[in-house]
Amino acid sequence: MTKVVRLPSANENSNNADTLWPTPVMERMENLMLSSYRTGMIGLLTASSGTGKTTAARQFAAKLNPVADEDDCSYGQKVTYIMMTRATDKTRPGLFHIADALGLYTSRGDCPQELMRGIEFKLENQTSLLILDEAQFMSADLLSAIRNIWDRLESRSSNPGIVLVGTESLHERICGRRRSEDMDALSGRLGQKRVNLSIEEQDIRAICNHLGIMGEKEFALLYRVGCERGGLHNIKRVVEMAGQIAEGRKITLATLKDAIAVTGGLV
Repeated sequence: MTKVVRLPSANENSNNADTLWPTPVMERMENLMLSSYRTGMIGLLTASSGTGKTTAARQFAAKLNPVADEDDCSYGQKVTYIMMTRATDKTRPGLFHIADALGLYTSRGDCPQELMRGIEFKLENQTSLLILDEAQFMSADLLSAIRNIWDRLESRSSNPGIVLVGTESLHERICGRRRSEDMDALSGRLGQKRVNLSIEEQDIRAICNHLGIMGEKEFALLYRVGCERGGLHNIKRVVEMAGQIAEGRKITLATLKDAIAVTGGLV
């Protein structure tokens, strides 16, 4: 069985391990997902590593989802979040993975058409938004299958929103000049796009303001940390370690430097 991520409900502690601080880049990500949720369109979200794509997707789902039933993680959810992998890049394995995560009963002999019908039924009746994370791993045929499902639901005016989340390579495959003919149809279905997002100065400013870190030297150091591969997650590790080192006192430049030395926040 596919491991289904049990998303936290909106009222759970916002300081859990999967939470990042509110930043402009994450706000833009959430706005795209909200647009797809409201309009039933296909959205495209691509960003470099460490910008918080996965965290933003999970936090958005947690805000909108009711508390999951203990016996069925997908029952009653408004937003379904699924992480794709290299092992499920082809059509049949990918459809099995999605069907399994949606809580559908499947058997080894199911063909792609049967899986697509099951997914179509599940999306029509229980899901308002489907988020496919790490979508850069999905093959052209698998992406086309998802687009076909959306097309059939749209013809009945019951289409859910779908958000494809991935790295910059996903945008190039779907919308780039060298995209394949298979991607033309999907490109034409796209609604809102937020592509090739990256961490900017204003994101680090927002984090510093949120944490009460006001010094320019502290900001400059955290900005360097955020520009390393891993981005916001690097900053989170450094700041959490700095908080432990400070032992309740104010985080200073010295504690940040000590935290970086411990966590390897700078290469």
